[in-house]
Amino acid sequence: MIIHANVIVNNIGLLLLPSFFCGYHEAAEVRATCYPNEMSLYNISSDDGRNFRVSADAVKHSESFMECISVNKIAANSRAVSEHSVSGAILDRIIPWCEHHKYGNVPNKVTEWDRTHLTSKNRKDRMNLVLAASLLKMKDLKRMSIQLFCEQETSQDTGFIHLQSKDGRAFQMSLNAAKQSLLLAQILENLSGKSPVFPITVDSTSAQLDILVKWCEYHKGEPIPVMDPRQNPFDATVPQFDKDLLRFGNQKMMEIIGAGAALEINGFVKNATKTWIGKELSVERLSAMF
Repeated sequence: MIIHANVIVNNIGLLLLPSFFCGYHEAAEVRATCYPNEMSLYNISSDDGRNFRVSADAVKHSESFMECISVNKIAANSRAVSEHSVSGAILDRIIPWCEHHKYGNVPNKVTEWDRTHLTSKNRKDRMNLVLAASLLKMKDLKRMSIQLFCEQETSQDTGFIHLQSKDGRAFQMSLNAAKQSLLLAQILENLSGKSPVFPITVDSTSAQLDILVKWCEYHKGEPIPVMDPRQNPFDATVPQFDKDLLRFGNQKMMEIIGAGAALEINGFVKNATKTWIGKELSVERLSAMF
């Protein structure tokens, strides 16, 4: 799975141009995955060019897809919703899960069907499912995928967690610092506060992960901000450390914010966005950049 900086930062009161998060295009030949006879279907496109049809009830499991559909005013049975950050192989597992649970509440416990459908012998595949569920804002799938990931992990009590970038560089982060990432914190909670023996591979470059680890270590122990869309993001006070750490151009800032959002490091996303945009850059001007 490839995670780009395709993220709506609307949880801090900013809405980047919709195409920044999920471009859309006219649907061509669409692969009918599930329930082809239903009237209301959305066309979902993966990052490797595969297309899937998803019922309107099933797509509601993803807050990200719903945001994209709402912002772009995409009607069912029309244009394709492109999620450039998730591969077809991952959507092969996610979409049937959404269809299976489209009616009623998702059970708190992992059912036998969920276990059979979601579990993989490949550790990287298991982690990619966790990352995709987080990116697509699928809280129930994220909960289940983290539980299934951790069930097959061997843990140790070292006080540190080891991460590996997608280009192979290893990083060590203290457990207190790792808790700045809601995603990593949830993994640690499932492991009873211990860390996995083997590094967790994340879809960030070594340069991006280096910045994120430094930020989390500096801010470890600090309260994690609640992302409130009603809050003015410019009310945040950005520490000088963050300003010095985040001296990047527009493209790199977009990418690093996307990497932070993928790991659910809310404080970083909030401060980085404030640092990048500044008071003088309006949402309208930001949208015009894309």
